[in-house]
Amino acid sequence: MSDGAARAGAAVTLSEEVRAEVRAIAERYPKRRTALLPALKRAQQVAGYLTPALMAEVAELVGVPAGAAQELTTFYSMLHTEPHGKLHVDVCVQLPCGFMGGERLLKQLSTDLGVAPGETTPDGLVTLARTPECFGACHRAPMCRVNDTYVENLGTPEAVQTLVTSLKKGELPVPVPVPAPAPAPAARPKPAPGFEPVLLPHPGRTSALSLEEYRSEGGYRGFTKALTEMTPAQVIEEVKASGLRGRGGAAFSTGLKWSFVPKAPGPKYLCCNADESEPGTFKDREIMEVEPHSLVEGVAIGSYAIGSNEAFIYIRGEYVEAERRLLHAIAEAEAAGLLGKKIQGTDFDLKIHVFMGAGAYICGEETALLESLEGRRPMPRSRPPFPAVSGLYDRPTVVNNVETLANVPKILANGAAWYSQLGAPPRSPGTKIFCLSGSVNRPGNYELPLGAVTVRELIEQYGGGVRGGHKVLGVLPAGISAPIIPEAKLDAKLDYESIAAAGSMLGSASLIVLDETVDIVRAATRMVEFFRHESCGKCTPCREGTQWLHKIMTRIELGQGNPADLDLLKSLSSEISGKVLCALGDFATSPVTATIEHFREQYLTQIGRRAPVPDWSDR
Repeated sequence: MSDGAARAGAAVTLSEEVRAEVRAIAERYPKRRTALLPALKRAQQVAGYLTPALMAEVAELVGVPAGAAQELTTFYSMLHTEPHGKLHVDVCVQLPCGFMGGERLLKQLSTDLGVAPGETTPDGLVTLARTPECFGACHRAPMCRVNDTYVENLGTPEAVQTLVTSLKKGELPVPVPVPAPAPAPAARPKPAPGFEPVLLPHPGRTSALSLEEYRSEGGYRGFTKALTEMTPAQVIEEVKASGLRGRGGAAFSTGLKWSFVPKAPGPKYLCCNADESEPGTFKDREIMEVEPHSLVEGVAIGSYAIGSNEAFIYIRGEYVEAERRLLHAIAEAEAAGLLGKKIQGTDFDLKIHVFMGAGAYICGEETALLESLEGRRPMPRSRPPFPAVSGLYDRPTVVNNVETLANVPKILANGAAWYSQLGAPPRSPGTKIFCLSGSVNRPGNYELPLGAVTVRELIEQYGGGVRGGHKVLGVLPAGISAPIIPEAKLDAKLDYESIAAAGSMLGSASLIVLDETVDIVRAATRMVEFFRHESCGKCTPCREGTQWLHKIMTRIELGQGNPADLDLLKSLSSEISGKVLCALGDFATSPVTATIEHFREQYLTQIGRRAPVPDWSDR
């Protein structure tokens, strides 16, 4: 963070030392423009915020037009063009944090600090912000982010007071310790005879496994087998035979996706999508923070399979701790000869870059992620061509999710036949990490075989039931991007086909539980606000449509709606869904259409009430 003069708006230029850093960043990548985003972030660390002069200076160092730096700065939420306090406090009010105490936390901080959201304390120490984004800490709600530090489990007055005391002193707060998981009931059924977790074998652990620990448990055995016993084509066939489907949401065959990469000479790239920004999703965070070597090994195997010698792990900008642990794991692997040149005495070389985003949900869409890596405004590309043919730097590229790649080492080590018999073969083989948050007693990540339990069993047997003994109103099975499942359909099995049959989709398997005390109109409005905020603006139906959806939903929430608004919302949704380049348009309409379908009476009750929906600050 800059000094007080910089925050007050004094002219700041980069020192020669920082300029040398920026030049070095630009030399890391195949194309210098990739360095533009990390270079802007470094400049902001020095100056506090980015002035037009600083943007131009960074652009010159990277070798791009000044307008390129400006278009990134004005797009990403983590880049600032205005000064703010020494401590920037972002309070999450999105689902589920909002109704799990996030709005109460925001109100309390506003009272104790004496500023409204969006304002800075008179002494310049603290800027308070309300964010509709998600920080991937839904299982530890309520929470906030102070600069780069996550402060979680702020559900007690004592925890909030400790936070306020630190903020008033201008000090970064000490993160609240993660509580140990509540003991599981003795009667909890085993999901399958002899089942052992594949992805999260150390439940409850919060520190990262070292290379020594990982190798003692069989780590890098799959990579060694691939390099010394298999051709790239055989690796692809093994992954294809396992039935592994993409765990980021699309559920496409991983091996088949790899097979699409042309065998032509020239650079190829593997990109790991770790931009985990879907509300209710925090599985990739735990893999990177606790099991980082499983991801590094998965990236290495995937790179070998498609012929890539340079790979990228694209992490959302808020996951600073995950980045730190991944960089350490990569350094360990390089020191052990598991990455770098002539790996394990073979002719295979591999360099893995860790690239941090800067706050943009759209970067979870694979082509927008590639645009971001190329130093451009992250907007989805028209397809074809698909990334497998023309991706990063117009070269063949595979983009896989963190959880997807973390499965690959065990598949190579134990064989496709072993993996394909887990879960619900043949359509939904393997295990899945289910993120469980919201109104449950034991939120967290639960790895289970696909199809082993129902939604209701996950909530009751693993999540410890609904908080306060309340009834379930509905469950969002894939964060806020999939239609809500009402209580009557909670006996659906947790696999791709069963959730589809229940009228929704499994997607990333991020289950947000809403109980009967959660007002569905307010919940739907918060979800629509998220998509309005996160629309990249490229497609007119999404850019304009999400704003109108939010405007109408807000009108209903404030008690100013009328019954005709429900038909207007449905009509507007039909003009967005399926008419844009990426899936965000479809995602943005599901909170509206599904809640009206299942909870129409609640909407009509709110419209008849002619009064604002009570907020969640007293929950």
